Amino acid sequence: MLIVSYSARDCMEWKEQKSFFQTALAVEEEVGIQVAHETHRHRAMFTPWNTAALLDEFPALKIAADFSHWCCVCESLLEDQSEVLHLAMERTIHVHARVGHSQGPQVPHPGAPEYAAELAAHEAWWRQIVKNRIAGKASFLSITLEYGPPNYMPTLPFSNQPVSELWDICLWNAKRLEALFPDWCSD
Repeated sequence: MLIVSYSARDCMEWKEQKSFFQTALAVEEEVGIQVAHETHRHRAMFTPWNTAALLDEFPALKIAADFSHWCCVCESLLEDQSEVLHLAMERTIHVHARVGHSQGPQVPHPGAPEYAAELAAHEAWWRQIVKNRIAGKASFLSITLEYGPPNYMPTLPFSNQPVSELWDICLWNAKRLEALFPDWCSD
């Protein structure tokens, strides 16, 4: 069993964040259910550097890696965040498999050739997470295809019509993940 949590807030003072995660870890220990705290905008783990500080402060803290948010917040493919990514990937127990870009958390379609660099970056991160879980003899790694509907998905002006079909994107990405991780994907 696993809980994915959108934990704390980006506007909380460091002292409040520490108190929150100290309590969260105590509750996790008490109930015996692992909690993955998501790397999400508007939450405590909204940036690589704040997440690293929390992971350094709390060695038992685990994350749900949604690096698409970090791409958006950092306006990059995180080329200058390799140390933090390494730490985050070591502590990941759940992945939100969505491809983001420097200006938003979700590309219109991850298979579009104009987003090849973004897809390659995200897939490299996901591969490293899987390698880490295998090396650590983990019993599981869960992955959610987390592509959102409008307004998460880009839309056409004046009509609010999605530029892609959400179902098609999810099916495309599911097949892609099955091809990348045949031994880790199950029905």
